[in-house]
Amino acid sequence: MNYFISGGCKNGKSFHAQRIAKEMAEKTGKPLYYLATMEPHDAEDDARIARHIADRDGWGFTTIERPTDICGIFEHRSSGEITASSEGASAPGRSVAPDHSASKHQPVFPDNSAVPGNSTTPGYSAGSNTSTIPGRSASPDHSASEHQSAAPDPNGVFLLDSVTALLSNEMFRSDGSVDLEAPARVAAELTRFAEMTGSTVFVSDYIYSDAHLYDDLTESYRKGLAQCDRALAAACDKVLEAAYTNITEFK
Repeated sequence: MNYFISGGCKNGKSFHAQRIAKEMAEKTGKPLYYLATMEPHDAEDDARIARHIADRDGWGFTTIERPTDICGIFEHRSSGEITASSEGASAPGRSVAPDHSASKHQPVFPDNSAVPGNSTTPGYSAGSNTSTIPGRSASPDHSASEHQSAAPDPNGVFLLDSVTALLSNEMFRSDGSVDLEAPARVAAELTRFAEMTGSTVFVSDYIYSDAHLYDDLTESYRKGLAQCDRALAAACDKVLEAAYTNITEFK
């Protein structure tokens, strides 16, 4: 069963998603994966990652860092293994520039923090237990602490946290360019991922109720995230909203 969970900042989305994923894995005996999409850009991001790692410590997740191209984790199951570090490694076809130049194009919200990877929006988490996955290379500064022996099993249980960061990474490139075609592509990839796995919990952020007027790029990002959210709401068996730690089921 696939789940889609959305909600505002610090409303308990990630914790509830962890519980759902863990319960599914325990009931089915399937392996449990945490698909981390955040690319940290500063010390605040690193601190948030550390908090998320602590929150799920001992839950049994194998963490896979995948800032982009989420379906690509299944494409090379029979090929060689490449070790991914637990923090900050780059995805296939992407490199994280030392000055994080993509941030100059990231959408900015009223608190002056960029949506992608900002410290006020939850759900952008890198991993705790490091995985051996295809298409990723280890950062020289972060050695892998735990490895899986093969690419992830598509029949496992996955927690993808978050859709918000995934779209940011795909749309706002590390070379400073902006890919306005990313929302449609990511929406299709998320739908495909749900179909391929059948047991994924997707976490996204509700950023649509502000009255603030945003610049064109930020509005494009918000509309793009809404496109991804709608696609997942249609594809998933359950649709939930977190508000003040209360969970409402809409589907």
